[in-house]
Amino acid sequence: MDATIMPTRHIASLALRDELSLATPCRRKEDGRRSFRLCRPELMTSDGIHWVAGDNFFELGYWLVFAQGLEPVELLARLGCDLVSEEPLSWRDGGLIETEDEDVNAQAVRVGRVEEWAFAVAWYGSIIVDAPTAVRAVSAGTVAVSLERNVNAASWWVVAMDSEVACEFTSPDFHVRSGQVPDMLVDDMMSHGLLHVDGTAPIQHGISLPDIDTRVLRMFEGRFGLALPRELITRGELLTGLLIDD
Repeated sequence: MDATIMPTRHIASLALRDELSLATPCRRKEDGRRSFRLCRPELMTSDGIHWVAGDNFFELGYWLVFAQGLEPVELLARLGCDLVSEEPLSWRDGGLIETEDEDVNAQAVRVGRVEEWAFAVAWYGSIIVDAPTAVRAVSAGTVAVSLERNVNAASWWVVAMDSEVACEFTSPDFHVRSGQVPDMLVDDMMSHGLLHVDGTAPIQHGISLPDIDTRVLRMFEGRFGLALPRELITRGELLTGLLIDD
């Protein structure tokens, strides 16, 4: 599916900021120009991504990256990973490759595609790169989303558009956001109980939200139409690259 988005280099105008705060990426127009359409795409699989938060498979943390319109191999390259095999590998085989060279600190990253979104999946490791830096590189000419949680349950959520961070925040401080369009997900946050209608976060009122990561992942899957096939991710084989600590 040919899917493109409008660059954000000229994001200075308030009108454009308002559009981007509501927009989700859509297809190229007939005249070939890039555009956003104010729409919310339907999920292309029934799995979504919220299952990741509650699956023991990711109990030590996860790093998920999505990029619209890219092929999986291109996503690996933009993340700075080397493709280790032209054949798909299991998690076990990918893990063995990680430890082949005792002198090299490496992290296996597995990639695939669901409809218009390429995805990269990894267990959270010591050499996972800085999320805003990585997602800016991935988002050149498109939209990218990076979702992270480490073993200590600290989380980072980043949306980037055309090499610029559009919105970045952490849990549970949903009232503290940065980026070119920091309020682009405010309505979605309110819909999922991450923000009150006055814009304050539950944590500001001493409220600890249950299933907080599940709520955040449901928000992203609903807003952008993101999905990960659960059976394939946890038990199947995918193209695998290595992220190497320089």
